[in-house]
Amino acid sequence: ARLEKKKQLNSLLEIMGQSISLQVRRETVRQAAQADLVITPDTEEFSFADFPLMRDIIKKGEEAGRKALPRIRELMKQRAAPAVDSAAYRITSLVIQGNHAVAAAAIRSAVTPSFLPRETNATEVRKVLAEVFRLGYFSDVTLDVEPEGAGFRGVLRVSENPVVTAVAYSGNTVISTEELQSALTWQLNQPLNSARMAVELDRVVERYRSGGYLLARVERTSMTPDGTLEIALSEGRIDSLTITGNTITSRNLIRRETSTRAGEPLNFETSARDIQHLYALDYFESLTVDVSKSPQGGVDLLLKIKEKPANKVRFGLRYDLEDSFTGLADVVVDNVGGRGVKLFLNTRFGNYTDITYGYRSPVVLRTHFVHTVDGFYQKREYFLYENKHKVQELDVTRTGGEFSFGYQWFRFGDTYIRYRYASDSTTEPLGLSPPQATARYGSLAFLSTVDTRDSGVFPHRGTLIKGSYESAAPAYGGEIKFTKTGLYGQAFFPLAERHTLSLEATGGLGNGDIPYEEKYAIGGADYLISSPLLGYQRREFVGDDLLGLSAAYRWKIGDYQLNLVKAVYLNVTYQEANVWNKREDMSVRDLRSGGGIGLYLDTIIGPVRLDFGEGEQHRYAVYFSAGFDF
Repeated sequence: ARLEKKKQLNSLLEIMGQSISLQVRRETVRQAAQADLVITPDTEEFSFADFPLMRDIIKKGEEAGRKALPRIRELMKQRAAPAVDSAAYRITSLVIQGNHAVAAAAIRSAVTPSFLPRETNATEVRKVLAEVFRLGYFSDVTLDVEPEGAGFRGVLRVSENPVVTAVAYSGNTVISTEELQSALTWQLNQPLNSARMAVELDRVVERYRSGGYLLARVERTSMTPDGTLEIALSEGRIDSLTITGNTITSRNLIRRETSTRAGEPLNFETSARDIQHLYALDYFESLTVDVSKSPQGGVDLLLKIKEKPANKVRFGLRYDLEDSFTGLADVVVDNVGGRGVKLFLNTRFGNYTDITYGYRSPVVLRTHFVHTVDGFYQKREYFLYENKHKVQELDVTRTGGEFSFGYQWFRFGDTYIRYRYASDSTTEPLGLSPPQATARYGSLAFLSTVDTRDSGVFPHRGTLIKGSYESAAPAYGGEIKFTKTGLYGQAFFPLAERHTLSLEATGGLGNGDIPYEEKYAIGGADYLISSPLLGYQRREFVGDDLLGLSAAYRWKIGDYQLNLVKAVYLNVTYQEANVWNKREDMSVRDLRSGGGIGLYLDTIIGPVRLDFGEGEQHRYAVYFSAGFDF
């Protein structure tokens, strides 16, 4: 990549590209000076990160190549012309002088095939000397010719490199000295082989760079009088790390999310993860990194932060055929006191109502242990089905609160212990005089999530695993007793750039007096209140125990940049699932089948999905939704 001005470096990728370019620029200039012709395409309009424009960049290279063709042909003609050289020699014998540790046979193997015993000239002699020099053992190689009968005798004089008695590394902290020296045992007690040594040191540097240490290099090699080969490595040490712009956020909170430290080698992969972790806090509007050479020979890092406003209001809207329009309004006071404390009020309204208010805070600022306290009010309508028809409606109003304590695994998941107390009031509005029942329960739950998907909307690769165990008992402050154990897994496999295979499995076991709204359910096209099963109504079947399997293929038909619609997908799904009220009735032979085909859009307002599903007993259903699930 070309070198950019400081104000043009606005992303981590561009900064990494600039850092790499700075390191290789000197060598690039040296090689260009030795070239017969240097072709430089005009790529001023492109940046280091313009991968989607690769075809246009290649076209620029082709244009530059065509313009250079006349000069290339001219150079080829010059090379093809007969060389004007000195008179020819017929070398009839060869004497090798100056070699002590290197066998003469090894030297002759590089010389004899070239000009013994035939006529040669000065140009051929230079090529032979280059071949001998490339053996790597010599600091100087010369050839003199002396008359000998009808021809000439060649006297090849070599100056051997000193014998290496020991190898000493310095500057290495990432790779151990023992590991580095093990690759050079062949060199001990042998003349220094500069050619092979260069290859080995290139491999060392490549090991560093493949691990993310892009600034690693061999800084110096030298020989001591006692034969010790000294190799000084520079790993790109961070001599200083400065953070600016954090007017609210505590430095301890920033250090908690980052692994890059002063005094350690700069690892670009680690730095990229640090930036991801900091962005995942959702406290910062922008993060930029400046890399510069330090006076001590390492690098100075400057992390520039632009914080978001602490007070946020978020609005959302989604539509689906089951709930019609559902709105979202959230009020958040984030990063209170710069210590990662969040105050929140989350509301959902429409056919159902959810209101949650509370706070979330780190337990200890330098760790990822957090706790959450919240209160909630929920009101939702549930429909009961029999023989594909709605036969009853339940209106459930829930009030209560939760306290949870857990650990965040950076951006890949979390593990929590949660206490919940809730009071459920259930009515049957379709009855003549709607009865009302109230149930109160307290429960203790263990919840864990691991999420490595590359997208939460249309993933192409990665896994999602959720596990839960909940126990409600009078000892926890309620009136009813039940247990629930659930496990859900989802995996995405890229078949090609635009093709994705997804596999899902879910299972749940329940015991006791599980409230209706807490039971496992199947049916519908989303995960809002049940497990999906295309061809059926949302939450059409409900039970204490659950088993479900699913496989889907998704094809990205179109990919668009900077448009209202960013991508179009075709999705084909096959599913099997069922619920049971008795554990002994569970059987894979009783799984209900469903499946369908869908057209999905990834838009700037969220995903838009249209599914056509078919289930057993001539069930058919159409599902449509627009907007994110909430």
